[in-house]
Amino acid sequence: RAYLRPQEGAPAAFILLTCLIDFLGTLYTGKDSSGKTFQAFVATFMKRTYDGVGYDGEGLHNNLRNKLVHNYAIWQGKYVLTHGHREKHLKPSGGTATILNLENFFDDAKQAAHNYFAEVKIVPALQEKLSDRISSVGTIEDVVI
Repeated sequence: RAYLRPQEGAPAAFILLTCLIDFLGTLYTGKDSSGKTFQAFVATFMKRTYDGVGYDGEGLHNNLRNKLVHNYAIWQGKYVLTHGHREKHLKPSGGTATILNLENFFDDAKQAAHNYFAEVKIVPALQEKLSDRISSVGTIEDVVI
């Protein structure tokens, strides 16, 4: 049986990847975080499929962004989480949910980020949105104490 072992850090990794997708969605759209910005990024940059099954941006947003990030749980959601089971990624869980495997999700989020920044290099409208967004929200800076 596939399950998430919190002691191995997998829940935190899913949370951080979800935050990455959320943030990249704001850069991509030039707007504040919302279900629409998250889903737009997933639809545009996370197109990889596994046996014809792809990511559901709304399901990821509702289950990971809303439930996991804020409640540290995804009770009765679209996805069930595991790690170390690449072969089960985006397969039915046996119930109504779909299995989301950490290592595949990491690879796909990383590739999506690379694809987004590659597009930024050649699409002036994306460059402008990125610049405007960073100007409006800032970035993390080193603080000398």
